Order: sequence, then C-alpha cells, then structure tokens
Amino acid sequence: MEEIQNGEALLSVGEIDKGVSHLANAVAVCAQPTQLLSVLQQTLTPQIFALLMQAVPSVQKQLATMKTDIDDDLE
Repeated sequence: MEEIQNGEALLSVGEIDKGVSHLANAVAVCAQPTQLLSVLQQTLTPQIFALLMQAVPSVQKQLATMKTDIDDDLE
C-alpha cells in the first residue's frame, strides 16, 4: 500500500519515472496483481499505464533474482 501511495504522490508532482517505479513494485509484490492492475488501469492515464506495464516485468525479474540470492545465502 505504501508503494502505491508513494507512486501516486510522485506522479502528482510530475515525477513520472519514479512514480511508475513505485507502482511497479506494488504490482510485483501484490498477492492479487491482476486486480491491482485493473484498478490502476482505471485511475492512470493510458500513457502512464503503458509505462507501468513495461516496468512490471523487469521489477518481477529483479525480485526473483533477489529471492534466489537470498535462498542461496540461506543454504
């Protein structure tokens, strides 16, 4: 929820890249990302939503890499 609030706040002051980054983080860690994306699609402009959709896969990949690194460290 904090990532969404941060993202929206940044978008409201014109910090598009940073705002999209926070929203992508929120989607990547959300238990129900499809529902969150549906809500965001209704509230964001089409241009910003398109940027978000481009950002989400790379954030998910980064999180998967971090999880793998942590799992390896725990072994």
